[in-house]
Amino acid sequence: MKFNQNLVIGLLCLGLFVAIVITVGSSLLTGIPLNQQKTEVTKNGENITETMNVTSGTNPGITTSENETMQTPPMVTDEPFISINPISDKNTGDLIIISGTTNLPSRTPIYLKDINDSTGEDTIIANTIACPDTSGINHWSFALDSTDSMRPGGYRYKVSTTSGDVNSSVQFMLNGQFLGPDSTLYYQDSKEATVRGTGTPYINVNPIGDRQKGDIFLVSGTTNLVEGTMLYCTVWPVYFEDTSKKLSTHSLDPCNGQYNMIGYPTTVVKGTGDTNNWSFPADMALFEENTEMIVHVSTVNEDFTEKDIYGNSTFNLT
Repeated sequence: MKFNQNLVIGLLCLGLFVAIVITVGSSLLTGIPLNQQKTEVTKNGENITETMNVTSGTNPGITTSENETMQTPPMVTDEPFISINPISDKNTGDLIIISGTTNLPSRTPIYLKDINDSTGEDTIIANTIACPDTSGINHWSFALDSTDSMRPGGYRYKVSTTSGDVNSSVQFMLNGQFLGPDSTLYYQDSKEATVRGTGTPYINVNPIGDRQKGDIFLVSGTTNLVEGTMLYCTVWPVYFEDTSKKLSTHSLDPCNGQYNMIGYPTTVVKGTGDTNNWSFPADMALFEENTEMIVHVSTVNEDFTEKDIYGNSTFNLT
């Protein structure tokens, strides 16, 4: 079993990737389920308590109806089940979506576990919740970016309930050449952290365009920071910073906007010349529709205190 270095970094520094909630004094962010785990991140000199989820329930770039036709039909049984859609072999750099359905109650915690083929042991690397579609079928999914830390080889994952008594597994091959760095670096306020050791450090975010609720897609960009530099990427509604853009009403449903911030650690990968690249998966399943979103990407210290090198971009969620 090949080991995902980036996800291990996320576990060590951030805890499990679970549904994000930020404590900004808003009453809509109360009642966090027991399955959500918090992690402290320092942003602009202030501690932010957040909870992180990894994925949503549809494939990127296609409509809801197209996603429904692509998904494996739910099993017909009275016994509890979690089914996983088949995954074709992938190439390094691909966005990998692990998804399926369940007849467990809506908002049931669902865990993604990496299986070690040598020992048979499994390790929790992410969790989310099962959410119903318009037909009442409960879907779940996880998204992995294979760009910076997944080495070519065979991968096997288990998806299960908290207790593990209801589960299913999936495996696939990752082909191609390893794109990630050999080690992780943390920005230390030095121009030596740039590719050529000169120039002002920067992080750019590529244009995103309008997206729909439920989309999963890769956010990407460029930087002159050296290969292996750790970045922390977040997505949240613009109204967190500009209250004039706040919606008149908010849903308290965790499947529809209650946990409305996500975070993801990633590392800079080799590009061309003085320009390197970065990317991370963004999951729009748990955000509110008709909302302007902001992407914020920054360097961090080893304690995940945000540094002063960052890049921002916005997009509309319809």
